Amino acid sequence: MKFALTIGSLSTGAVGEFVKGTFHQHAATEYKTCLRAANTIDACGLGCMHEQDDGGTDADVLLKAIVNSNRGYAFVGVTGSEIGATSPSQDHGIVTLAVTENQMGAMCTKGDKHCRKGPCNPEPPSSSGPWTSININNLHREYIEGVPGYFVQHPTTDPQRENILAHMLGADALTKAEGEGDYSMQDDSYLRGIEVYNSWVDQAWDIVIPYDDSETDPLYPVYHSTNCTAWSENDYVGSCEWESPGKYWDTTMRTLKRPLYGLADDDGFVYTGDSDDTVYAHKKKDTVQTDTASWFRFGQGWSMVDVPTDFTASDVSAAVDAGSFYASTGISLSYNTTGDIVTVTADEAVSWGVTGGVGEEDDSSPLAPLNITLCADGEGIVTNVNCTSSSSAVPSSTELHVDLREISGSFFFIRIQALVRTRYGITKVPTGSKKWHFELDTVPNPADVLEGRMIRATGPSRRPFVVQSSSGTEVDVVAKFGTGYGEITPDQTTVEGLVAGVDQLVSERWAWMQPIFRKVSGGRLVDLASQEILV
Repeated sequence: MKFALTIGSLSTGAVGEFVKGTFHQHAATEYKTCLRAANTIDACGLGCMHEQDDGGTDADVLLKAIVNSNRGYAFVGVTGSEIGATSPSQDHGIVTLAVTENQMGAMCTKGDKHCRKGPCNPEPPSSSGPWTSININNLHREYIEGVPGYFVQHPTTDPQRENILAHMLGADALTKAEGEGDYSMQDDSYLRGIEVYNSWVDQAWDIVIPYDDSETDPLYPVYHSTNCTAWSENDYVGSCEWESPGKYWDTTMRTLKRPLYGLADDDGFVYTGDSDDTVYAHKKKDTVQTDTASWFRFGQGWSMVDVPTDFTASDVSAAVDAGSFYASTGISLSYNTTGDIVTVTADEAVSWGVTGGVGEEDDSSPLAPLNITLCADGEGIVTNVNCTSSSSAVPSSTELHVDLREISGSFFFIRIQALVRTRYGITKVPTGSKKWHFELDTVPNPADVLEGRMIRATGPSRRPFVVQSSSGTEVDVVAKFGTGYGEITPDQTTVEGLVAGVDQLVSERWAWMQPIFRKVSGGRLVDLASQEILV
């Protein structure tokens, strides 16, 4: 099948304004027993059949909580698994989009042999697609209303991560599920982007945080785990390293030689609810007893989308389709990408990183990795001009200038990201199990300890803590949260073994701009924003 697909580049500036929103907040769906993984797919541990139920929160309850939190969300993607979530019945004064999460490559879809019985023909949101099966375990795909194609979600967490990467690269990896018919791989042009941050992943993954920033790669942080898998109660054999999705993002773009867009997602939901019971009461022992950010897990990962002042859901979809947005977990950016010099400003001092790929546009070889050396000029602006490979450590700065004319090659892309990592010494460690109360050696940045945000500790805690409240140097985190199926914070998080005066609470906040593609024509750099790709 051939179709025209317009691939955009990063927005040039403000068409209207940047607004904050999440494309992934789970809400209840109509319960259908036939919406489950195929028998050959090990979806949630041996002997487990993963059903479509991954929400459990009434959409009106969810949206009311988000609005009441005053976290600045202007739009929300209300997400259902395999089928769309039940629509809200009230107007909450916030723009909503329909989002569908296809959780398994072999979930029920039209024509699949394992989906012959019952009302089991899920369809993606309007104008998105395609909707066909892929036999890769835990290949989560996110379909956003009005956006053609799909985004690959949390590609680094599953033991089959290499198959997921192969799919993103366009390889014909696994084409048939035993006993379940043929499942051809998608054409790679349906792949619109990748999830660069997911709060569920941040909660579920066991990570040992180093005591020194020098032990962590600033561009592609790799964290080691003593537990070796994100789902330690199940029988998965996973990697002992949590790898940055940015590594997969760049590798895929170097191979496909076209933009893929990066999303940051809350992926929030009340884990104790389900589609049978959409009004789930707080349990008496739960630390959180109100419908807030620390209960629904929002305000952790979002997208800042460039839309008109009086925007609609279709405006959000159009901006995403054009790449007119950036992903963030707590850093605000402004930028201009229209000329040969890209300028970016952050609302605080950040550590900048610039990577990409360079090579020939039309040959079959992938682009070579491009890691741009940065340094600070006399005015404290970080730049790539007059830097040497032996330049000293780059200081944090609020401003970045990248001169694209300094890059040698006829075809290339760059990708810019920002990081703030802050360490707070622990002076008092929580005791007991009913309430976890930390005291720190300094008053933390309010952006690091907003309710619902996650913050990790050095030492043996492994899973992150969910902030419930803070005051001065004191921070309370959630100690008990119902049933999280053995993979959700704080089910397997512990304060045992933390040492006051030694261990730290560590906060990370990121922002990721969309890739900027250029080619040389007539000695000039040409933006690829309007290029039409025929498949």
